[in-house]
Amino acid sequence: HGADPNARTQKQETALWYAVMNGDTRIARMLLQAGAESECEFEGHSVLMKAAYAEDVPMVSLLLAYGADPNKGNCDKWTALMEASMKGNEEMVSRLLQAKADPNLRSCSGETALWRALVNKHADIVKALLIVGAKPAKCINPRDVMVLATNLNDVSVIDQLIECGVSVNTCQDSGWSPLMNAAMNGNAGMVLWLLNHGANPSQQLEDGRTAVHVASVHGYDDIAQVIISKSTRRNKHVRN
Repeated sequence: HGADPNARTQKQETALWYAVMNGDTRIARMLLQAGAESECEFEGHSVLMKAAYAEDVPMVSLLLAYGADPNKGNCDKWTALMEASMKGNEEMVSRLLQAKADPNLRSCSGETALWRALVNKHADIVKALLIVGAKPAKCINPRDVMVLATNLNDVSVIDQLIECGVSVNTCQDSGWSPLMNAAMNGNAGMVLWLLNHGANPSQQLEDGRTAVHVASVHGYDDIAQVIISKSTRRNKHVRN
Protein backbone atom coordinates (compact mmCIF):
# COMPACT_ATOMS: atom_id res chain seq x y z
CA HIS A 1 0.00 0.00 0.00
CA GLY A 2 1.23 3.52 -0.87
CA ALA A 3 1.43 6.43 1.50
CA ASP A 4 -1.83 8.26 2.22
CA PRO A 5 -1.68 11.61 0.34
CA ASN A 6 -4.17 13.04 2.82
CA ALA A 7 -2.27 12.07 5.97
CA ARG A 8 -1.82 14.92 8.43
CA THR A 9 0.95 15.91 10.78
CA GLN A 10 0.35 16.48 14.47
CA LYS A 11 -0.36 20.11 13.55
CA GLN A 12 -2.94 18.86 11.00
CA GLU A 13 -0.94 19.93 7.94
CA THR A 14 -1.00 17.82 4.78
CA ALA A 15 1.64 17.17 2.14
CA LEU A 16 -0.42 19.21 -0.34
CA TRP A 17 -0.45 22.13 2.06
CA TYR A 18 3.37 22.08 2.18
CA ALA A 19 3.57 21.84 -1.62
CA VAL A 20 1.27 24.83 -2.02
CA MET A 21 3.11 26.77 0.67
CA ASN A 22 6.38 26.16 -1.18
CA GLY A 23 4.89 26.93 -4.59
CA ASP A 24 5.84 23.50 -5.90
CA THR A 25 3.28 22.73 -8.63
CA ARG A 26 5.11 19.53 -9.66
CA ILE A 27 4.72 17.95 -6.23
CA ALA A 28 1.21 19.35 -5.86
CA ARG A 29 0.21 17.74 -9.16
CA MET A 30 1.67 14.39 -8.08
CA LEU A 31 -0.24 14.53 -4.81
CA LEU A 32 -3.50 15.48 -6.51
CA GLN A 33 -3.07 12.67 -9.02
CA ALA A 34 -2.53 10.32 -6.10
CA GLY A 35 -5.82 11.39 -4.53
CA ALA A 36 -4.93 14.35 -2.33
CA GLU A 37 -8.01 16.38 -1.46
CA SER A 38 -8.02 19.72 -3.28
CA GLU A 39 -10.29 21.06 -0.53
CA CYS A 40 -7.99 20.36 2.40
CA GLU A 41 -7.71 23.11 5.00
CA PHE A 42 -5.33 24.19 7.71
CA GLU A 43 -6.26 26.64 10.47
CA GLY A 44 -9.35 27.84 8.59
CA HIS A 45 -7.62 28.36 5.24
CA SER A 46 -7.97 26.15 2.18
CA VAL A 47 -5.04 25.31 -0.05
CA LEU A 48 -6.68 27.43 -2.76
CA MET A 49 -6.73 30.43 -0.44
CA LYS A 50 -3.07 29.77 0.44
CA ALA A 51 -2.18 29.87 -3.27
CA ALA A 52 -4.27 33.02 -3.75
CA TYR A 53 -2.49 34.79 -0.87
CA ALA A 54 0.80 34.05 -2.64
CA GLU A 55 -0.62 35.18 -6.02
CA ASP A 56 0.48 31.81 -7.39
CA VAL A 57 -1.60 31.64 -10.58
CA PRO A 58 -0.24 28.26 -11.81
CA MET A 59 -1.04 26.70 -8.44
CA VAL A 60 -4.50 28.25 -8.35
CA SER A 61 -5.15 26.92 -11.86
CA LEU A 62 -3.97 23.45 -10.88
CA LEU A 63 -6.14 23.30 -7.78
CA LEU A 64 -9.19 24.51 -9.70
CA ALA A 65 -8.57 21.83 -12.34
CA TYR A 66 -8.68 19.22 -9.58
CA GLY A 67 -11.96 20.44 -8.18
CA ALA A 68 -11.08 23.09 -5.61
CA ASP A 69 -14.17 25.19 -4.85
CA PRO A 70 -13.47 28.80 -5.92
CA ASN A 71 -16.23 30.03 -3.60
CA LYS A 72 -14.91 28.47 -0.43
CA GLY A 73 -13.54 31.28 1.69
CA ASN A 74 -11.41 31.34 4.80
CA CYS A 75 -12.71 31.62 8.35
CA ASP A 76 -13.72 35.22 7.61
CA LYS A 77 -15.53 34.19 4.40
CA TRP A 78 -12.81 35.98 2.42
CA THR A 79 -12.55 34.29 -0.98
CA ALA A 80 -9.77 33.85 -3.51
CA LEU A 81 -11.62 36.20 -5.88
CA MET A 82 -11.68 38.92 -3.22
CA GLU A 83 -7.97 38.44 -2.64
CA ALA A 84 -7.12 38.60 -6.35
CA SER A 85 -9.38 41.61 -6.89
CA MET A 86 -7.81 43.48 -3.99
CA LYS A 87 -4.29 42.81 -5.27
CA GLY A 88 -5.11 43.61 -8.90
CA ASN A 89 -4.12 40.18 -10.20
CA GLU A 90 -6.06 40.16 -13.48
CA GLU A 91 -4.92 36.70 -14.57
CA MET A 92 -6.00 35.12 -11.31
CA VAL A 93 -9.34 36.93 -11.42
CA SER A 94 -9.87 35.60 -14.93
CA ARG A 95 -9.06 32.01 -13.93
CA LEU A 96 -11.37 32.18 -10.92
CA LEU A 97 -14.25 33.65 -12.91
CA GLN A 98 -13.81 30.93 -15.54
CA ALA A 99 -14.17 28.43 -12.68
CA LYS A 100 -17.49 30.10 -11.72
CA ALA A 101 -16.29 32.10 -8.75
CA ASP A 102 -19.25 34.10 -7.42
CA PRO A 103 -18.51 37.86 -7.60
CA ASN A 104 -21.34 38.67 -5.21
CA LEU A 105 -20.22 36.72 -2.16
CA ARG A 106 -19.58 38.86 0.90
CA SER A 107 -16.95 38.46 3.59
CA CYS A 108 -17.82 38.65 7.28
CA SER A 109 -17.03 42.37 7.13
CA GLY A 110 -19.42 42.79 4.19
CA GLU A 111 -16.83 43.26 1.46
CA THR A 112 -17.17 41.90 -2.07
CA ALA A 113 -14.67 41.41 -4.86
CA LEU A 114 -16.12 44.44 -6.67
CA TRP A 115 -15.72 46.61 -3.61
CA ARG A 116 -12.07 45.64 -3.16
CA ALA A 117 -11.33 46.29 -6.84
CA LEU A 118 -12.96 49.73 -6.62
CA VAL A 119 -11.22 50.73 -3.41
CA ASN A 120 -7.85 49.62 -4.79
CA LYS A 121 -8.44 51.31 -8.17
CA HIS A 122 -8.20 48.25 -10.41
CA ALA A 123 -10.34 49.42 -13.34
CA ASP A 124 -9.93 46.36 -15.58
CA ILE A 125 -10.93 44.03 -12.76
CA VAL A 126 -13.95 46.20 -11.93
CA LYS A 127 -15.04 45.90 -15.58
CA ALA A 128 -14.48 42.13 -15.64
CA LEU A 129 -16.52 41.66 -12.47
CA LEU A 130 -19.39 43.82 -13.74
CA ILE A 131 -19.47 41.86 -17.01
CA VAL A 132 -20.07 38.59 -15.15
CA GLY A 133 -22.80 40.05 -12.97
CA ALA A 134 -21.18 41.67 -9.95
CA LYS A 135 -23.87 43.79 -8.30
CA PRO A 136 -22.95 47.28 -7.04
CA ALA A 137 -25.83 47.02 -4.57
CA LYS A 138 -23.99 44.15 -2.83
CA CYS A 139 -21.04 46.40 -1.95
CA ILE A 140 -20.52 47.26 1.70
CA ASN A 141 -21.71 50.83 1.00
CA PRO A 142 -23.49 51.07 -2.37
CA ARG A 143 -23.67 54.86 -2.13
CA ASP A 144 -19.88 55.05 -2.37
CA VAL A 145 -19.64 53.04 -5.59
CA MET A 146 -20.03 55.80 -8.19
CA VAL A 147 -17.76 58.18 -6.29
CA LEU A 148 -15.04 55.50 -6.09
CA ALA A 149 -15.48 54.76 -9.79
CA THR A 150 -14.53 58.34 -10.70
CA ASN A 151 -11.09 57.65 -9.21
CA LEU A 152 -10.43 55.08 -11.93
CA ASN A 153 -10.20 57.62 -14.77
CA ASP A 154 -12.14 55.23 -17.04
CA VAL A 155 -15.54 56.39 -18.27
CA SER A 156 -16.36 52.89 -19.53
CA VAL A 157 -16.62 51.82 -15.87
CA ILE A 158 -19.12 54.62 -15.27
CA ASP A 159 -21.07 53.42 -18.31
CA GLN A 160 -21.22 49.89 -16.91
CA LEU A 161 -22.39 51.14 -13.53
CA ILE A 162 -25.14 53.19 -15.19
CA GLU A 163 -26.25 50.03 -17.01
CA CYS A 164 -26.40 48.38 -13.57
CA GLY A 165 -28.77 51.09 -12.40
CA VAL A 166 -26.33 53.32 -10.52
CA SER A 167 -26.97 57.04 -11.07
CA VAL A 168 -24.17 59.50 -11.82
CA ASN A 169 -25.72 61.57 -9.02
CA THR A 170 -25.47 58.88 -6.36
CA CYS A 171 -23.81 60.70 -3.46
CA GLN A 172 -22.07 59.41 -0.38
CA ASP A 173 -23.88 59.81 2.93
CA SER A 174 -22.07 63.11 3.46
CA GLY A 175 -23.49 64.48 0.20
CA TRP A 176 -20.16 64.16 -1.60
CA SER A 177 -20.95 63.53 -5.26
CA PRO A 178 -19.10 61.84 -8.13
CA LEU A 179 -18.82 65.26 -9.80
CA MET A 180 -17.24 66.77 -6.68
CA ASN A 181 -14.80 63.88 -6.51
CA ALA A 182 -13.75 64.28 -10.15
CA ALA A 183 -13.37 68.04 -9.60
CA MET A 184 -11.21 67.49 -6.53
CA ASN A 185 -9.02 65.10 -8.54
CA GLY A 186 -8.58 67.70 -11.27
CA ASN A 187 -9.94 65.25 -13.81
CA ALA A 188 -11.37 67.60 -16.43
CA GLY A 189 -12.29 64.79 -18.83
CA MET A 190 -14.27 62.95 -16.17
CA VAL A 191 -15.97 66.17 -15.03
CA LEU A 192 -17.09 66.95 -18.57
CA TRP A 193 -18.25 63.38 -19.17
CA LEU A 194 -20.31 63.37 -15.97
CA LEU A 195 -21.89 66.71 -16.83
CA ASN A 196 -22.78 65.49 -20.30
CA HIS A 197 -24.42 62.42 -18.76
CA GLY A 198 -26.65 64.18 -16.29
CA ALA A 199 -24.47 64.99 -13.27
CA ASN A 200 -26.06 67.70 -11.13
CA PRO A 201 -23.65 70.65 -10.73
CA SER A 202 -25.90 72.17 -8.06
CA GLN A 203 -25.55 69.27 -5.61
CA GLN A 204 -24.50 70.71 -2.23
CA LEU A 205 -22.73 69.49 0.87
CA GLU A 206 -24.19 70.39 4.26
CA ASP A 207 -22.08 73.54 4.35
CA GLY A 208 -23.38 74.64 0.96
CA ARG A 209 -20.31 73.81 -1.11
CA THR A 210 -20.80 72.59 -4.68
CA ALA A 211 -18.47 71.03 -7.24
CA VAL A 212 -17.53 74.57 -8.34
CA HIS A 213 -16.29 75.37 -4.82
CA VAL A 214 -14.40 72.08 -4.65
CA ALA A 215 -12.64 72.71 -7.96
CA SER A 216 -11.71 76.27 -7.01
CA VAL A 217 -10.38 75.36 -3.57
CA HIS A 218 -8.08 72.76 -5.16
CA GLY A 219 -6.79 75.23 -7.74
CA TYR A 220 -8.68 73.91 -10.74
CA ASP A 221 -10.20 77.15 -11.97
CA ASP A 222 -10.56 75.81 -15.51
CA ILE A 223 -12.72 72.95 -14.23
CA ALA A 224 -14.76 75.38 -12.13
CA GLN A 225 -15.44 77.41 -15.28
CA VAL A 226 -16.54 74.30 -17.19
CA ILE A 227 -19.00 73.41 -14.42
CA ILE A 228 -20.33 76.99 -14.27
CA SER A 229 -20.77 77.03 -18.04
CA LYS A 230 -22.60 73.72 -18.09
CA SER A 231 -24.71 74.77 -15.12
CA THR A 232 -25.73 78.01 -16.86
CA ARG A 233 -26.72 76.14 -20.01
CA ARG A 234 -28.64 73.61 -17.98
CA ASN A 235 -30.57 76.33 -16.14
CA LYS A 236 -31.45 78.06 -19.43
CA HIS A 237 -32.68 74.76 -20.83
CA VAL A 238 -34.84 74.13 -17.75
CA ARG A 239 -36.35 77.62 -17.96
CA ASN A 240 -37.11 77.21 -21.65
